[in-house]
Amino acid sequence: MKKNDVLFAKHEAKKYSFTLLEVVMGLSLIALILGFVMTSLFQQSYLKKNLSLAEEVVIARAFCQQRLDKLFATISSDPDISSTPLFTHQEKRFPTLNFTFNNGIDPNPDLSGEVHAKLVLEEDALKLIIEEVRTHILRNGVKGVTYEFLDIGEEVSVHKEWDESVKHSPAYLKITLKREDEDEHYVCWVNHISKGIPIGVKE
Repeated sequence: MKKNDVLFAKHEAKKYSFTLLEVVMGLSLIALILGFVMTSLFQQSYLKKNLSLAEEVVIARAFCQQRLDKLFATISSDPDISSTPLFTHQEKRFPTLNFTFNNGIDPNPDLSGEVHAKLVLEEDALKLIIEEVRTHILRNGVKGVTYEFLDIGEEVSVHKEWDESVKHSPAYLKITLKREDEDEHYVCWVNHISKGIPIGVKE
């Protein structure tokens, strides 16, 4: 082989090796870019999912608080209608809260005006049962429930139970719902209409 042919072959081999290196670097760069893009898309999707779940929790808690506020704002105080307007009793593992409230005008005449109701924990859900004929689920995923009552009689005191023998309502009650992730607290004034804060109002 001539000297020129040897130099040409070496030059071609060197040129081919450099081109292969460029290809490898290019593929590596593409892989890095794709990895960055996929990671960014995954993070956006994860963040969007978490925001959606957080929004659902906020809406569910706001709904539960509004329903409870409406219920306990109209607790009966007329002794001719209910001598025990509100009391707790222990049926099963968790206490049941019994009360009489003004349900207003209802499509069912039997459920209009002053009606008897109770809050119970059944099947991992806090349920409102009205006159034993209508059931509303106020909050799902509940593992336990406790109550606290503020009495502002002769002395201010807090009670874990409200006995049936007490003929007046507490000033307010606090309901704690035990869930897997965290406890939720709901405070409701009794016979007092609170002014709620609008959530997500669009003009």
